[in-house]
Amino acid sequence: MFGGAARWAAVALVSLLVAGCRVDGGGTAGDTQAAQGCVREQRCVRVDFPFRHFVPQGLALAPGNAAYLSGYQWKPQRGRRHCQVVKVDRRSGAVLAASLLPECRHGGGAVLTRHGLWVTGPSRLWLLDPEAIGRRDPVLREWAVDKPITASTLTTTGSGLLMATFAQSAEGHTYGFDFAQLMAPGATTLVDRGEGAGRVAASTVRDSPAWVQGVTHDRRGTWFASSSTYCGALTLPSGRRVALVPGAEGLGFDHKGDLWVVSESSAGPYALAGDRPRTPTLTRIPAAELRTGGEPDCAWD
Repeated sequence: MFGGAARWAAVALVSLLVAGCRVDGGGTAGDTQAAQGCVREQRCVRVDFPFRHFVPQGLALAPGNAAYLSGYQWKPQRGRRHCQVVKVDRRSGAVLAASLLPECRHGGGAVLTRHGLWVTGPSRLWLLDPEAIGRRDPVLREWAVDKPITASTLTTTGSGLLMATFAQSAEGHTYGFDFAQLMAPGATTLVDRGEGAGRVAASTVRDSPAWVQGVTHDRRGTWFASSSTYCGALTLPSGRRVALVPGAEGLGFDHKGDLWVVSESSAGPYALAGDRPRTPTLTRIPAAELRTGGEPDCAWD
């Protein structure tokens, strides 16, 4: 639970971010001022996607002011929730390019490395050519992901990938895979352990927080975003937790050290429900605020 000034700081931060790009244009005069300031300072960015009910999941920051968002078009039938990869300008929210991945569902994680753009589905991993997004088939290579691993989200350590699994009732796990083994000719399947033809075994396995929806890594360690569409929490490498924008999914640090987060609460299906916080698509949190934020108070705690 929150206490004193720490609770006020966290609530103020989250309230500002939620007010930042209200879809309905409502709210008090204070909300409007907060929204205008948030947009003016490029802390809150709303993306108007060119297709209906896109639910953003993964976020991969790119050079300059671009970013790649992975996610899916919401459909009542889960098997029809095909992945989209969208390149956006994170200053204006303009959509620069988009591609459909017909074999992919969910698109829970995305990260950009020297090899290309990596995107996860629950049981598969894709490597895409980012320059081909919106122009031609971007798929360069793909791998199967075997149970018990679920490819919920991912990031890079520089020498490999970290793949985190979503778990509600208990801690999840994060699996590390070395690029040298991933990119080896004939590598086809990611597994938690064991050798065999085409198998790439995890080089590391560690516990991760419950409700993990996003992960990123820097010189300080691994950062986890846990969320529902009502609440968000960021677990720092130290283990400390701070409040985060509701619906937080993919995240990553820019060259200034500011944290960018994409929120699925911004998506049409959740916005239309009327009972979720109205969040911007992208939120930028200055580095200093990560050190001063208060603890989250989410229902699963």
